[in-house]
Amino acid sequence: MSEKDPKRYRLIESISIENSCKVSGYYAGTFRTRQLCPAPPHSHADEYQLVFPTNGFFKIVTCQGNWLVPGGSGVWIPPGMTHEILWTGSCEILSLYVRKDLVAQSHHECFVFPLTPLMKELLMKFCACYETSEVSKLHNLFQVILDEIFSTEKEPFFLPWAKDKRLEKLLDIIAKNPGEIQPLARLARRSGASQRTLLRLAQKELQMSLQQWKDTWKFIRAIEMLQQGHTVGDVAECLGFENASGLRKLFKRLSGQNPASFV
Repeated sequence: MSEKDPKRYRLIESISIENSCKVSGYYAGTFRTRQLCPAPPHSHADEYQLVFPTNGFFKIVTCQGNWLVPGGSGVWIPPGMTHEILWTGSCEILSLYVRKDLVAQSHHECFVFPLTPLMKELLMKFCACYETSEVSKLHNLFQVILDEIFSTEKEPFFLPWAKDKRLEKLLDIIAKNPGEIQPLARLARRSGASQRTLLRLAQKELQMSLQQWKDTWKFIRAIEMLQQGHTVGDVAECLGFENASGLRKLFKRLSGQNPASFV
């Protein structure tokens, strides 16, 4: 991931959409919440969904795990995927729904992607055309938006869930004690499984090692705290790093960015 744009995770400009009707297979809407009020589990059988935070951040939660979507990013949700949207405090989002037959190639994977400067401009133009129901321009703009989305590198903002109760218990212990370094043998006893079983389950269900999961959890939790206004030093201390340098090294390794990019 390039470091050329240290402000990449700043928010997209606020967009307000008043047109409440579908326009030739497209639907766009802006939504605002000021409370911890999740959008309950649901799916869209015949539509792809693109969601962008215009203020604040949110999470997409599925049976596979959750995706953090900070400012400066968007998320692609395929048809039929049951998901829940969680946000904390004030949040504004732009949501686009596109009939699946308007997408030439099937894309069945949920993922978070960066909002490039070009994509921001395309979204602004798309919403302007949507308000005036310019159908031909909408379709052409959306195809360019698609090309831009699928040509960018996916963001490392996904944290997988555990299905096995023993592994789930272990991950809960790790998340509640981020600064503690406990031997796996002790963690295994607390979770009710052998070390070998837990290592096998981690690779099978998480497709990563326990240390990689812990690092990813810290990384995502740090972004949440930074976007809530916490300082880099406070976040580092809360997550068990000896100093802010340790947090910066984690960010560099997982994203190529500094924590300050997410403030």
